[in-house]
Amino acid sequence: MIRRRRLLRTTLAAGAAGVAGCMSAEPADEQDGEPPDDDTPADLERLGDGRYEVDIGAISDGQVQVLEADAAMGAILYISPIRIEWTYGHLQGDETPESFDIDPVLDTTDDEATLFLAPVYDADAENWQINAYADETYDEARENHRIHLGRFMGVVDDREIEEHDAGFTEHHDGVYRATVDFGPTPADSEDPRAVHVSNMTVEEADSDDAGPEVGGFLHPNVIDRDPPAVPTVEFSFAYDDTARQVTITHESGDTLQGESTWIGFGGNRTDEQFSGEVTPGDQLTVAVADANPDDPLVIVWDNSTTDEGIPLGTFEIPE
Repeated sequence: MIRRRRLLRTTLAAGAAGVAGCMSAEPADEQDGEPPDDDTPADLERLGDGRYEVDIGAISDGQVQVLEADAAMGAILYISPIRIEWTYGHLQGDETPESFDIDPVLDTTDDEATLFLAPVYDADAENWQINAYADETYDEARENHRIHLGRFMGVVDDREIEEHDAGFTEHHDGVYRATVDFGPTPADSEDPRAVHVSNMTVEEADSDDAGPEVGGFLHPNVIDRDPPAVPTVEFSFAYDDTARQVTITHESGDTLQGESTWIGFGGNRTDEQFSGEVTPGDQLTVAVADANPDDPLVIVWDNSTTDEGIPLGTFEIPE
């Protein structure tokens, strides 16, 4: 049986040596037979059955991908026009486990609480906006919602932290959203300006008497303020679970040179590779019989200027 997966847009900033360890957001099965939802906002992708995935790329300038390590942390990577990694996770460490997930997929039909933080870039204004998304369970479980912007390390009295009322309002069908203006790209620093979404005021969070602070954070790391141009390509992937093969289709975008790209999983290249010019409509079928379930199949473009490999598309091998 062949299962088709949605398109994955261009992706993350990582060296070729780091590709095998990268995780990508799992592509969603197309919801055949379900009625269309024309009112779904651009920043939400409808997965069906009351589930929505935050689509940062639909409302942000640049090439971006969400990389999930688990339900508690991950990274949002921009490779253009600024190469920057935003790490996200829980405010509390492992010693105080949170009672909710931080995940770009929000399920509005269950009782599990979910929060997600998304940095959105406006290239014309050279400005960032922070979007916080939550389901109803997360929103109603906490009396207060605050967004803190600033540097959180160092002596408390020396820090400059802005505090905003998160003001979650229903964005669409059980998904709530709050937004705040972050400002320009943060300066290079070991303690850059960061984001906390919290159930407390700054004063309460600094107090030992207020109880545990609950929420999530975004921590930026600027990699390259003027990165080289990267091809813009959309690929689709069709998986044949009987033959254990994936057919890759160049759907749209720039022409690639096969000699400048490679395909692999688990740190190894597949036997089948693109060759010559790769243009929209071109296809390649690769064998993945040796892949483990959830291994990312990665299409990598080799940047001859910087000698780094930049993934242009990823597909997680189904179980």
